[in-house]
Amino acid sequence: MFINDLRNRGRYLVLVTIFVCFCNFNANATSLMPHDLFTKVLSKHVSEGRINFTDLCKDEGLNQYIEKLNTIDPQSMAQEKERFSFWLNVYNAYSLWAICKRYPIKSINDLNFGGLIVSVFLKKSVWDKPFVMVNHKPYTLRQVDHEILRPTFKDPRIQFAIACGAVGCGASRSEAYEAKSIEAQLDDQARKFINNPILNNFNKDKKMAELSPLFNWSRKLFGKDEREVLLYISAYLPQDLRNDIIENTSSWKIKYNKYDLTINDRVK
Repeated sequence: MFINDLRNRGRYLVLVTIFVCFCNFNANATSLMPHDLFTKVLSKHVSEGRINFTDLCKDEGLNQYIEKLNTIDPQSMAQEKERFSFWLNVYNAYSLWAICKRYPIKSINDLNFGGLIVSVFLKKSVWDKPFVMVNHKPYTLRQVDHEILRPTFKDPRIQFAIACGAVGCGASRSEAYEAKSIEAQLDDQARKFINNPILNNFNKDKKMAELSPLFNWSRKLFGKDEREVLLYISAYLPQDLRNDIIENTSSWKIKYNKYDLTINDRVK
C-alpha cells in the first residue's frame, strides 16, 4: 500500500507540473501579444491611408494598446518577424498617440520646439522625446527607428511602414503588422508609397522621376547611388515603366519633392 501511495503521489506531482508548465506557456504566449487591439483601433479610424483623428483621439483603445506595449519584453519573442512587427507597431502607435496628445493640430511641425530645423538640431523634435515606453523602458521614436528597426531588421521597406501621421510619411494601415503576414504587408506598403502621385511622379517621356525626399534622406537603405535607388523603386512600378527604367537607367533624372508634414487627417 505504501508503494502504491508513493506512485499515486508521483502521478499527482507529474500532473501538477504539467499543469503549471501549461499555464506558464499560455501566459508567455499571451505576453507575446496579438496586435488585435491595435487592429481594432486602426480599422475603425483609418481608411485608404488617411486617419480620422477626431474619433481616433477619443478612442480609449489606443491608450489601452499603449499601456499593453509597456508590459511587453520583445526579447521574449522567439521569432524575428514577431519582434519586427512588434517594433513597427510600437513606432506607429506612439506616433498616433503623440498627435492625439496635442490634437487638433495641422502639422507634425506643431509638435516640435522652434520649428522643424531648429527642433531637429537641438534634439527637441517629437522624434527626440522619450515618451515611447516598452517593457518599462523609455525610448524616443528616433531610437526605435534608427537604433532598433533599421540596424536590426535591415529592410528598406521599413521606410514605407513607419507611419508618422503626416502626408509625407508612409500611409497608416487599417491593420496592425503581424508576424504571419508582415512580408505581404511590407510589399503592399512599398507599392502604395511608390505609386502615390502625391509623393512620387514618373514621366517616361522626359525620363524624370520626382521622388519623395525620403529616398534622398535614407538613400543607403535603397542603394549606393541614385541609379540603384531607381532600380529598387522600379520593382514596384507598372511593367512598362519598370522596363523603361531598367533599360534606360542612365537617362533618367531625379528631382526630390518637398516633405509634407501636414497631418494626414480624414474629414468625416
